[in-house]
Amino acid sequence: FFFSSRRRHTRYPLVTGVQTCALPISWLNALGGEFLATGEIGSNSGLSAEWYQPLEPRQRFFVTLGAGYRRERRDFFEDDRRLSEYTVATASTTAAAGINLGTLGQVQVGWRNSRLDASVDTGPELLPQQSVEFGGWFVSLDTDQFNRLYVPTGGWAAAARWFQTRDGD
Repeated sequence: FFFSSRRRHTRYPLVTGVQTCALPISWLNALGGEFLATGEIGSNSGLSAEWYQPLEPRQRFFVTLGAGYRRERRDFFEDDRRLSEYTVATASTTAAAGINLGTLGQVQVGWRNSRLDASVDTGPELLPQQSVEFGGWFVSLDTDQFNRLYVPTGGWAAAARWFQTRDGD
């Protein structure tokens, strides 16, 4: 859920009934540090913030720190009949280092920690109401060659992700 003016290759999904806004602040220091705050309201809601800091003038290498919170509604169905409605809240923090691959994309390696809380809103409790916390290492590759940053009409994108919890689960 992050974006910066360096074409960080993450997109905001268009979701019916949800309003998303972003406040990017670019070139906060001599190396081009950036801050991004995002918010989302509607059937799903959330807040996030990210700091992106290049490590040298060419901006090939960078570090990033992020934190976010999101609440989503999840429905459970059987034969086209909704049985239960749950609210899932997710809080996460991320720290990563990466390499920009020119205008093609970027590779990141870092640590992500998340906490998920699920609770039933309506219907029978089909899943246990519980909190789960996990953290671990991740590697991500994001690439794109879209013709425009916002609302592209042509091009392509590809992403690959790997995540391993600290417990190996």
